[in-house]
Amino acid sequence: MGTKNNPGDYDCYAKAHADEPMFTLLGRDRTAHHLVAIWSALRGGHFEFARQLLDDAIADLRSLGMRDTDKAKLAEAATCSEKMKTWFDHRNHPRTTAAAPGPSFVSGNTAPSAESETPKSESTGTPSAARATA
Repeated sequence: MGTKNNPGDYDCYAKAHADEPMFTLLGRDRTAHHLVAIWSALRGGHFEFARQLLDDAIADLRSLGMRDTDKAKLAEAATCSEKMKTWFDHRNHPRTTAAAPGPSFVSGNTAPSAESETPKSESTGTPSAARATA
């Protein structure tokens, strides 16, 4: 783990390519610890645990009424996600002419509203849009 004053062994700023998109989470962000735990579980191949962590994060944030209304910030994050996917695809699949689309809210640069959450498959619990693009 690193801080601004004491970068860790896995300091992303030092290792990032000059054109590589980055997204930084700060400790003060209520969602950060959830997202880092989910990332760690996914990267470790613990997919069911990651799903449980996501469910726990959603329950926690819903109970707090957590919803960011800064549309410009949310749009910038969605754009960052899209640019990360494009950068990764071009770097790892250079002969591919077009990257597969991400979730529809990323492509449109707007997050879904709380009232219009992505419907989930009853059999898998996976958002329908994610299954269609996977």
